[in-house]
Amino acid sequence: MRSFRIKLTMALCLMFNLLAQNSHAESLPKNDLKSPHNAIWAHLYYLQADSYDAEQAIYPFKLEKNDKIALELANHLLQIYDWKGLYVQMDRIPRDSMYIDSLDQRNVYYPFKDALPDVYLTKQGDEWVYAQHTLDRIPALHKEMGLIKSLILTILPKIGHNDFLGLEVWQYTGIALIIILFFLVHLILSRVLTPIVKRYVNKLIKTNFDNKSLLSGLTKNISYLILVQLLRLTIPMLQLGVDISAAASKGLNILSTIILLLIALKILKISVSITTAITQRTESKMDDQLVPLLEKTARIIIISLAILQILSFAGVNITALLAGVSIGGLAIALAAQDTVKNLLGSAMIFMDKPFQVGDYVSGPGFAGTIIEVGFRSTRIKTVGSSIVSIPNGTVANATIDNFGVRSFRLYNTTLGLTYDTPTDKIAAFKQGLIQILESEPAVMNEGIMIYFTEFAASSLNLYFKAPIQVDTFDEELRIKEEINIKVLNLATEVGVEFAFPSTSVYIEKQ
Repeated sequence: MRSFRIKLTMALCLMFNLLAQNSHAESLPKNDLKSPHNAIWAHLYYLQADSYDAEQAIYPFKLEKNDKIALELANHLLQIYDWKGLYVQMDRIPRDSMYIDSLDQRNVYYPFKDALPDVYLTKQGDEWVYAQHTLDRIPALHKEMGLIKSLILTILPKIGHNDFLGLEVWQYTGIALIIILFFLVHLILSRVLTPIVKRYVNKLIKTNFDNKSLLSGLTKNISYLILVQLLRLTIPMLQLGVDISAAASKGLNILSTIILLLIALKILKISVSITTAITQRTESKMDDQLVPLLEKTARIIIISLAILQILSFAGVNITALLAGVSIGGLAIALAAQDTVKNLLGSAMIFMDKPFQVGDYVSGPGFAGTIIEVGFRSTRIKTVGSSIVSIPNGTVANATIDNFGVRSFRLYNTTLGLTYDTPTDKIAAFKQGLIQILESEPAVMNEGIMIYFTEFAASSLNLYFKAPIQVDTFDEELRIKEEINIKVLNLATEVGVEFAFPSTSVYIEKQ
């Protein structure tokens, strides 16, 4: 009975093993090269130690007629992937037999278009195989990857392959050479790039830009970017293995993005510095406010794009992230309609330019001098020197009286004389008023109006209007004060009196 149980157990184990093998076999793609996925899978799967099959592995290399050379190309391409730290993600490779590259508009597929543009598959008849161009380039690419190794082993043929802490001696030597090369190139670039960048900037803006700190920072970051690209080329030559190479590649990608971010911010600062110098020479002051706003907007965009790129290199699904941000942004936008309204209002103010910084304006509920136009609000300094912040949405929709764009300030009043003033004195007083205004340099002569216009309840009224050509409210008040004092002196000289509201009572005698 016991032997029967043992036999039954062994039979069941054998049956489950066969079923598992059949299931695994059925889950494997067919080696028929009907799609880019099947071709790449055949190349990589049959070169693995537990599934090695040389005859199957060279199937996607069938354009090479020599089987021995085809197997060498297959192994070399796999080594290139490993040395560059490139992981082939099979689930992202198209399974469509009629796949067409969106840029090339033909039946080609690039496993790593940016990192290895010379490696791609093409459709031959009904099968996908590595292109002849790729087969021709693999030996050169493999030789490039082994350049440092062959150079060092030529010098250290005996101890070069000795292993220490997981790396060979030639790899440690290569790391040391790269570090030395890194510092030498940095020393050269720091001396050569500064005059080149300065000359290019001056040629681009057609003026002499001499901000040494900005140019030095830009030059330094460009130097770092070149050095990172140098590391990108040399690290795969150390043949550190797929995991280390992949980590190094990801780190270099993130570092490149950070350096590009710093370069973009430096270029933005240079652009703002040049633009500010230009706007300071213009009469309008609104462009002085527009430059900082555009700088803030550009800075936010640049930093946001850099963060998205870094997250992409870190393995975050940017498409899903943006979809989530879009939904969250919609909810925030619905909850912050006033903020959006104010942002649009600021855009309308800068486009329409109803006023500029320094103008005295009045509107419903506010009056004062414009001191700043921001993203959300416009700041106004009142006559009492307090600061009022008005939402840009309100400003954009308000009826604004801009006193700052006036070509002249109008002195408009009524002079009331007593009813007992003789007509000859009225005429003399009028003539004296005209002489006062004509003698004042700030008064525009062609706009002077002085007329005896009205018999009021308690006065004989003279309409008095004089356009004053001054730039500020303070000058306007000073000129008006001078004119008023001269008018009072003239009234005393001519012998007329100013009327004031009064009531006369007549008592009838009986």
